Amino acid sequence: MFLPVLIWLLQDIIQVVFMGIFLVPELFLLSLVFAGLRPENEHRHSLSWYIAAGFVGGLLWDLRWTNISGLTAALNGALLALVFVVWHLIPAQGRNTKSFIACALAVQIMSAAVHAMFWTVASITTLRLFAIQQLMGIAFIMLLGLVYKKAIYKHV
Repeated sequence: MFLPVLIWLLQDIIQVVFMGIFLVPELFLLSLVFAGLRPENEHRHSLSWYIAAGFVGGLLWDLRWTNISGLTAALNGALLALVFVVWHLIPAQGRNTKSFIACALAVQIMSAAVHAMFWTVASITTLRLFAIQQLMGIAFIMLLGLVYKKAIYKHV
C-alpha cells in the first residue's frame, strides 16, 4: 500500500519540477500494472484492489492537475481493468516479458492519447510535450520490463 503512494508522490514531484518542459508519464498507473501482473502476485491480492487504487490515485491527480475532474480516475480504472482482463486471456505460456511490455506500452499510449484529446490548446509545443512524455514512458516501461524479467526468473 505504501509503494503506490510513494510512486504517486514521485510522479507529482516530477510534474512540478519539470512543468513546461515535459509532461510526466503515467508512472503511478504503470506501477499498478506492474504490481498486478507480477507472477508472485497471481493469487495474493484481488485485482480489484489495484483498480480501486488506480481510481483513487487518478481522482487525486485530477483534483491536483487536470481541469476535467474524474477523467484520469475513470481512465485509470478502465485501463487497469482492461489490461488485467487481456492479461488473463493470454495463455500462461505467453505471459512473458514481451507481453508485459506490450500491455504496459498500450496502457501508456492509450492514457496519454485520451488526455491529449482533452487538451484545450493544440500546437507544436503540445505535440513536443506529448512526444517527450511517450519517450520517457517507454524508458520507464523498459525498466519495469527488466524488473518483471527478474521477477519471472525468481518465481520459476
